[in-house]
Amino acid sequence: MQDATLQIFGYIEQLVDNADTQIQQITKATEEVMYVSDSNHKIAERAQKLYYVAHEARQAANRGRQAVQQTMRGMERINANVDSTSRKVHSLGDRSREIGTIVEVISGLIHTSISLCLCFSPLSVHIRMTWTKLLQ
Repeated sequence: MQDATLQIFGYIEQLVDNADTQIQQITKATEEVMYVSDSNHKIAERAQKLYYVAHEARQAANRGRQAVQQTMRGMERINANVDSTSRKVHSLGDRSREIGTIVEVISGLIHTSISLCLCFSPLSVHIRMTWTKLLQ
């Protein structure tokens, strides 16, 4: 009987050793699961932070795009105004040349009129004197 008891005791020792090994393996597996869980939690926190950073960057890019579009519309309006002003300046140049031509014609007429007056001035004095004598 003693042999049977020793044999049972050996089985119990083996069961206890196996249970200790399993407990150690479970403890190690639990630690690894906790480590992975903690790592996953940190990764999730980082992903959340990256999401917010990406969201802010996207909003900033949208604001920048809108600012560029507004600037482009403003530049298009400026370009249209410059074109319109350029046409007006060109038209004013044409009108100025026309006015210059008219001034030259008038100046020529004035010069001619003065010349005629100077030429006819002695004649008019003579006619006046003749008429004055005739009318006396």
